[in-house]
Amino acid sequence: MPCQAEKPGYCKVNPPLRDEVTRRELLTMFVRGEIPIVASDHAPHADWEKDKSYDDAPPGIVGLETTAPLLLTLWRRGFVDLGTVMRAIQERPAKFLGLTAGIRQGSCADLAIVNTKARHRIEPEKFRSKAKFSPFKGFEVDVAVVATILHGRLAYLSEEYIDDATRKSLESLLAH
Repeated sequence: MPCQAEKPGYCKVNPPLRDEVTRRELLTMFVRGEIPIVASDHAPHADWEKDKSYDDAPPGIVGLETTAPLLLTLWRRGFVDLGTVMRAIQERPAKFLGLTAGIRQGSCADLAIVNTKARHRIEPEKFRSKAKFSPFKGFEVDVAVVATILHGRLAYLSEEYIDDATRKSLESLLAH
């Protein structure tokens, strides 16, 4: 696949980017449920690191802020069922890592809250990561991660995709 960035170092990732035919085949396999786990290496780098020549640039790209919205958009648009997405990004990775998946009374909450009607474009300049670039820049997605709760504490809250009443309810709930 030809790199779409002005500087090739921005396209350097491991494993390397694939051609269109391979990407479509992988997407088809995902939709059929044949890809058991989807994970992001989330190897962000600052512009000054990726501005180097291809050989000298470190491999890596942001995935943390795009993986869930992109895959859940496939569900919202009817290409895949929700169970396939959740098994691939939550259930199977947790099992692989020996973690308990799900919400249980008496356990600390580790979860993400999503707005399934938050249509927006991916804007890397708004990422919280130090990397402010993405091959998905400008892609329109239908889902946004609104909050992340880690060990029962609010670790991330997006003011952009949540209304005041929901935010206050969430903060109140977590304060107890």
